[in-house]
Amino acid sequence: MLIRPVVPEDIDARVALHRACVPFSVATPAIMGTDPAEPDPHRLRLAAEVDGRLVATCGADLDDPARGAGSVNVMVLPEHRGAGIGAGLYARAEAHLAAIGARHVTASVFEETSRSFAERRGFAAHGVTRVATFDPREASGEPAPDGITLRAGSELPDLRAFHELDLAFGPDLPLTLPYAAKPFEEWLARRDGVIPLDPELCFVAYDGDLPVAMTLTAVTEDRMLTTRTGTRPGHRRRSLARAVKVAALTAGAKKGMTRALTWNGAKNTAIIAANESLGYRLHTEITIMVRES
Repeated sequence: MLIRPVVPEDIDARVALHRACVPFSVATPAIMGTDPAEPDPHRLRLAAEVDGRLVATCGADLDDPARGAGSVNVMVLPEHRGAGIGAGLYARAEAHLAAIGARHVTASVFEETSRSFAERRGFAAHGVTRVATFDPREASGEPAPDGITLRAGSELPDLRAFHELDLAFGPDLPLTLPYAAKPFEEWLARRDGVIPLDPELCFVAYDGDLPVAMTLTAVTEDRMLTTRTGTRPGHRRRSLARAVKVAALTAGAKKGMTRALTWNGAKNTAIIAANESLGYRLHTEITIMVRES
């Protein structure tokens, strides 16, 4: 076994591995090829080879240096598991994260064997994220409630209304660390990340001049990914989250989207109910693991 840094020539093998390991993978060469060209001390990307074939990868990041929040992922092709490849990659990642000051590290696991692997390395289950899917071409729903206007992000000068709403409902989200407010530019850089947002499929609901609900949508090929949906406190229980999601799904179908995916914490029962009423069905459950040091 050879462990080495990833190189651009690995791109096709990395995409194939991701699709083999992640049940809801949306990996494409464009997405997997977004690692920065210049070395970043906060990021580690490793590959493992067996007989010249890439069979595993590992990523480790310091996502929030101020709070020492990091993340790690290890993926090994099913036929190569149990041979110590994942352990070798994780040992390198663990040392890297410790060296750059990560004290709160998260990992997402999809299988019981992966959970056991994480638990043996000091991780504990923190919560569950549900991945649900839907065909946006089947979307239907009632018009927005009286007095509510829906606008796409592409109709606005920028996405500041979405940021304002994120600040309003963000503290209510079930996160592994308390919600941290970010200035607009930093927030946008994080939200409009590896998979870019499509402003035509991001919708905000206004009650008069006040933004009261929103949904953010990223797009890759013919798939649309809901990356954030929420309603301002004091304006809930009016089906506003459902209204913005219907608008996004309808617009996505018109742009040729054939699959919609959404991620929700299992405790966020309100948005799960809204999604199910639209026709979303559970695809996968992810266990979020956390290690504190």
